[in-house]
Amino acid sequence: MSPVLFEIRHNVALITLNNPAKRNMLTQEVCDLIVDAVAAAEAHPDVKALIVTGNGKAFCAGGQLADLTPNQAVLEKIYSGFLSIANCTLPTIAAINGPAVGAGFNMAVGCDVRIVTALRASSRAFLAWACTPAAVIRGCCASWSTGIRRRVCCFSLSH
Repeated sequence: MSPVLFEIRHNVALITLNNPAKRNMLTQEVCDLIVDAVAAAEAHPDVKALIVTGNGKAFCAGGQLADLTPNQAVLEKIYSGFLSIANCTLPTIAAINGPAVGAGFNMAVGCDVRIVTALRASSRAFLAWACTPAAVIRGCCASWSTGIRRRVCCFSLSH
């Protein structure tokens, strides 16, 4: 089973992170697949928007810790996944179905619209800051945090 699913439905491309057992963490393979899916969505003449979501109870747990080394090439590979979404020429929507942590939070923040169905304690601290440590290190916090509290939509789905 692929760790990233890609489909087009009714003029909308859907990328689903598909490793719920690992909370949809970003590995180098996953980031390559995300980059390819974004490129395919942008190249498709009928696609008008891109939605990103996670399978299971988490949106994305961030980068695989084993991949997060001081190696610049490895870090750029991990960043390529969420940066391809942030730089996408199509309108992007993050359908956040659970925790979005670290690089997963960066992916959500890189989308034009974020729809949150549930916030977990692990991600509330990042939302309060409106940035992640990675964003601060890269100097993106000021530009990414501008107005984020206005743009995050929270919906409660009671059963």
